[in-house]
Amino acid sequence: MQTQRPPDDPQDELYTYGLLQRMHAGDAAATELLFQVHRERLRRALRAHLAPESRALIDREDVLQETVLRALRRIERFEWRGKGAFLAWLVRIALNVLCDETKRAARFRPEPFAREAQGDADEPANHLEPTDERD
Repeated sequence: MQTQRPPDDPQDELYTYGLLQRMHAGDAAATELLFQVHRERLRRALRAHLAPESRALIDREDVLQETVLRALRRIERFEWRGKGAFLAWLVRIALNVLCDETKRAARFRPEPFAREAQGDADEPANHLEPTDERD
């Protein structure tokens, strides 16, 4: 005999669907709860997709916040396609945010001693002409 979960169980897809319906009706509490329910799953997905070398450069909490903001802006585009649809949609948004943040972090990362890697020909001192003048 299998026991059914109550409809207010966060693991139940009907719960997610119900929160989406309430959110579309203007229920702010439902909106907050909807994203709260999926926050830890999103956090785990980000942890799994974030390269070890990027972990020091990218704040996962910032990525989570940006994911929620983008999802809220695009919620009208979301189409319910059954079990796991909302979480999959959120994870896709989170991965796009993560990609954007990774690119941004790479742009601002200083290149260590790039001139040394190019050799002596590009060294500024090699372009100076010797002078006999002394102070």
